[in-house]
Order: sequence, then C-alpha cells, then structure tokens
Amino acid sequence: KVNDAMTLIMALDRYASKHQGEFPSNFVQVTSYLPNKDKPLTGTNEFEIVYRGSRNELTHVPPGTVAVIRERQPWRTPEGKWARVYGYADGSAEIVEPHDAADNFQSWEAAHILPPPVVSQ
Repeated sequence: KVNDAMTLIMALDRYASKHQGEFPSNFVQVTSYLPNKDKPLTGTNEFEIVYRGSRNELTHVPPGTVAVIRERQPWRTPEGKWARVYGYADGSAEIVEPHDAADNFQSWEAAHILPPPVVSQ
C-alpha cells in the first residue's frame, strides 16, 4: 500500500515538473509518468487526489505535512484499528491511524489536507 502511494506520488511530482508546478486533477493525466516494469502498482488499493494546486502554494508549508493523495477506503489493521495510506508532497507516504476511532480521520485530515485554491472570477 505504501509502495503504491510512493509510486503514484513520484508520478504526480514528475507531472507537476512538466506543468509549471501544477499537480494533476486526476490519475489519467499521470499515466505516462508511471513506471512500467521496475515498480508496477499492485492494484490492491485505490487512491484519490486530495490536493489540487501548485507546488508554489506550498512554499511556506513543510511538504512532508501536506497530503496529496489518500487511499479511498480505510481498512482494519491486525490490531482492529482503522488505517489509511496517505502520500505527501515531499514524495513520502505512510499509514495513518486516527487517534480517535470516532473521529474517522477528520482531525488528522483537517491538519494535513489543504483546501482547494479559491478561484477568483
């Protein structure tokens, strides 16, 4: 799970490098940036993009604290806790277990998922 997240984050990062720092809005846009043979995805989990914006908007935020992707569905650990994999703007990924099971990741995500940029008209 963490390896798939890191592979996806690297693809998103390569995409952003070629698109003026803008992260993609969907995974279809990064298909050509995914490795084929050396690190294929397992296909055992499903992720969604939770940060839409530019790397430039992260200059005053430690990139290792900003979640860019997350596993769609949480799952139970062998200890019976809920967990979910997140991938960060710095290229890292980790399994997160919320401190409070009733919280359902809300507090953690409020601190690690940035709201979408405001589009002025």
